[in-house]
Amino acid sequence: PEEPAEKVASQPVPAVNDGPVRIVVRDTFEDMVLKSDKDVLLEVYAPWCGHCKKL
Repeated sequence: PEEPAEKVASQPVPAVNDGPVRIVVRDTFEDMVLKSDKDVLLEVYAPWCGHCKKL
């Protein structure tokens, strides 16, 4: 795939990320979500978002 013209701000890749719930960041999104051999449930969360806080 083509590289985006501008990268979006993101958290760094977590040093440890091997639990049952994993953290996906910009640099791991493609491999962990788009190229995964398993089904993926992705929850997008923003701490400032009222809808996210209700989940």
